[in-house]
Amino acid sequence: MKEGRSRTVSQVAAELKLGFDSAMNAVGELFRSGILPRTEKRVRGQNDSNHGKLNRPQHLFTVRQEEEKRFENGFSFISYRLYNEQRDQTLTWKIREYFKANYSRKAVFAVDLWKKLLEAGVECSLEMVSTVLNPQLWNEVYRRGYQRGDGTITPFEKGYVLTWLSIDSDRERALREAVERTERLLQDVDPCSPMLQRVRKVYDAVTDMSLRRDICSSVCLMNVLGCTPHQVEEAIKRTLSRR
Repeated sequence: MKEGRSRTVSQVAAELKLGFDSAMNAVGELFRSGILPRTEKRVRGQNDSNHGKLNRPQHLFTVRQEEEKRFENGFSFISYRLYNEQRDQTLTWKIREYFKANYSRKAVFAVDLWKKLLEAGVECSLEMVSTVLNPQLWNEVYRRGYQRGDGTITPFEKGYVLTWLSIDSDRERALREAVERTERLLQDVDPCSPMLQRVRKVYDAVTDMSLRRDICSSVCLMNVLGCTPHQVEEAIKRTLSRR
């Protein structure tokens, strides 16, 4: 490619007498290393029929220049760094649009959302889902986790609970509805778990007695739950951590 003529992987394979897969691996590595820019889109009519790729669109690769993006012979070439930026922007949009379309009326754990995205053909990592749906970066998401005694909030076993938060309606109402959606999801999780059953009983008992303006003591909760003082203490901590 030093003479300035761009080539596809098929053409490189034919000229160097390599198998197509070997040429693809080599050229791909050079692209990721920033040595060979490639066209933004695949093009037709540039392929070598000896490798069975005739009429199949492929990228053109060329020698590196200073520009991150440039036009050459009617084609737009970009660097690997710019390709990554564009890919991340596209993934961010896909993740947020899928989330908004599917979780405006219900909540979901981050891990389950990630799996649903993969099933829908959105190739992304769990880390990227967590980053893209961070309330500090996007104000249309409500995120919920465990609130510890020191004020820090940590994820549940399957990640944070997420739901869409409308910014077009009344903010207080939208926040209240988001909390209710996450609460419904948490109540449906592992109903057979003895700990979660105790947490719900503590919550229900305290709520009921508060409405009647009564004081709910630990002894009262022991009678309601029928368990040990330690189990009551743990259930109270878990109940207070739910937010």
